[in-house]
Amino acid sequence: GRYDASYGMFLKGDGKGDFNSVTPVNSGLIIDGDVKDLKIITVGKKKVLLVAINDLPMKAFAIKER
Repeated sequence: GRYDASYGMFLKGDGKGDFNSVTPVNSGLIIDGDVKDLKIITVGKKKVLLVAINDLPMKAFAIKER
């Protein structure tokens, strides 16, 4: 198989300029495909991550606030 890509990495900021990596299993953010763009939008009072993937329909992920 090819080894030129991965699912990426979610880096969670601590608000002080430092980041911790969160695995796809723990974050729930698993995006398969050639991602072209990411945007966070607000729908009502909730935040949603929109993901544009090459040659596929756009995906949306609800963002849970903690």
